[in-house]
Amino acid sequence: MSGSTGTLLWIGPRDTAETAPAFGYCQRQASQLALRDDFADAAARRADAVTTIVAVRAWRAAVPSGDLKRVESRYPDARRIQLVGSQCEGEARTGHPWPDWQRLRWHAWNQVMPGWFEDRADPDRLDAVPLDGHVGWGVTMIVAASRQAAAPLLDLLTANSATGLWTPPARVGMATNVQRVIWDDSAAPATSAAHWRERLGTVATAPGARHAWTMNYPRAAELAAAREGGVDAMFSKPYLRQPWLHFLSNESIAS
Repeated sequence: MSGSTGTLLWIGPRDTAETAPAFGYCQRQASQLALRDDFADAAARRADAVTTIVAVRAWRAAVPSGDLKRVESRYPDARRIQLVGSQCEGEARTGHPWPDWQRLRWHAWNQVMPGWFEDRADPDRLDAVPLDGHVGWGVTMIVAASRQAAAPLLDLLTANSATGLWTPPARVGMATNVQRVIWDDSAAPATSAAHWRERLGTVATAPGARHAWTMNYPRAAELAAAREGGVDAMFSKPYLRQPWLHFLSNESIAS
């Protein structure tokens, strides 16, 4: 079911450091938006034409089963997403009491939510992405501590006949005319905005070059520092194929 039509029901906080980017994106893109403070509020007040539900789980607190069941029964055909905050990391993933809800980590929203608002019959098809052409992609350099760490993205580039190379951090300054730089956290850990600017400046890039950062379990302040330091796109692991194709084809990435 497409998220581009109907109402998106948002349950939970909207203005925290972890939720504000995702909520702001939904606010800009959704045709209709209904806001509820918690599940009790959502159970008490019905919204019309709901096609997608985003419920924020900011911490490991149980939702009253009665309220959860009432919301689920009220919108049986809606897509159900639990946007999971950092305070829920490490919890046992038994699925109870959320067996029919997709679990989405708060920092991975930019890989999933944009697909809700795109009019594509199959978002996994390469021809769904308006590419510049593989030649137009130029050279993509992946800065990682080892070739093994860079392998998934190298494989993606190879599968799409694009030019990619792995560079260890000690050899970054030797690269020239690079059009895409992907910084893996194995070689580029979280740091300050000032240090990010220094880091990006060590690469001799082509005009209009773009930088991306891929990482595990970031914090909101770390993402903000990378963005302020000049990083164009950020992807948390495990990442999806389609958002990378958008980045490589020079499309803007939600952040």
